[in-house]
Amino acid sequence: MLAGYGTLWLLLADRNAHIVVRSSTIQYHHPLRGNIRAICKSPDAATLAAFKNQFAQKGKARLSLHVTLEEEGRVCVQFEGVFVALTSPGLAAEHRPDSV
Repeated sequence: MLAGYGTLWLLLADRNAHIVVRSSTIQYHHPLRGNIRAICKSPDAATLAAFKNQFAQKGKARLSLHVTLEEEGRVCVQFEGVFVALTSPGLAAEHRPDSV
């Protein structure tokens, strides 16, 4: 889940946005016992553009992301989540750190 959150945070590039998980499913295929890799694939360009456009226009948007946890190249866990990004309502532009 954290890999999905981090991916969306980086793609959105709005450090004042709030990101929450609206819904999710997780499947455990194999136990994890060693070093793991969390992989979240970025959405295609059209999906990402639509997400960013909706966020800019409405102050909220949602995006489905798929994350896998792998150990030694084997997929052990699959996570599917619908993430929602929301603008921070109490943070006016003149008070945002990035607007200085």
